Amino acid sequence: MNPAYMAGYGMQQQQYRSGTPRTLGLLSMIFGGIVAVMSFFGLVAGSQFGGMMQTTASQKEYFDVYMAQTHTVAVAQSAVMLLMSVILIFIGNAQRKYLRWAVGATVKWSLAGLVYLVLNAIVQFVVVMPALDRFIASISHGGLESLPMGGIMKFSALIGIAMYAAYPLVMLSAFRKPHNIASMDQPALPTATATVRA
Repeated sequence: MNPAYMAGYGMQQQQYRSGTPRTLGLLSMIFGGIVAVMSFFGLVAGSQFGGMMQTTASQKEYFDVYMAQTHTVAVAQSAVMLLMSVILIFIGNAQRKYLRWAVGATVKWSLAGLVYLVLNAIVQFVVVMPALDRFIASISHGGLESLPMGGIMKFSALIGIAMYAAYPLVMLSAFRKPHNIASMDQPALPTATATVRA
């Protein structure tokens, strides 16, 4: 007897499909959209960011140096994040539709995202944070302890990287589970037909 039907009744039995891909698909589209907008703003306003900051005349020279040292890194980060976010939106749409290719795409995107975050952390420690230290030291005349802003910005950067890492890890875990993978592109159940006795 076809397992898709209840024994003795000829009624089609509802086949289980995990709701996780649909939920993660919606979250992927929302998260990707938010980050895409933020990254696009970072690309457009990156060169004008210095003018938005309120600095004194004595601080402006040091701040301009800091912006010059970190501008290329900031633009590159925004460009990569924008690209990754747009791709995530497309993958999220495929997840919601239970398309089979979304499984492999999700795993690849998650791994690529984690690699990017590791590289981003290295760049933060090698380029951005030393430039920030030099800027803070310049405007405080070497008294770093009097300006906790530098430490706060460093801590915020690390927390941001950790928060971004959470979603790729969640998706990587979810789309390696057999019942979620089996839910993608399930074939339609056969339609019950009435049997007419002669």
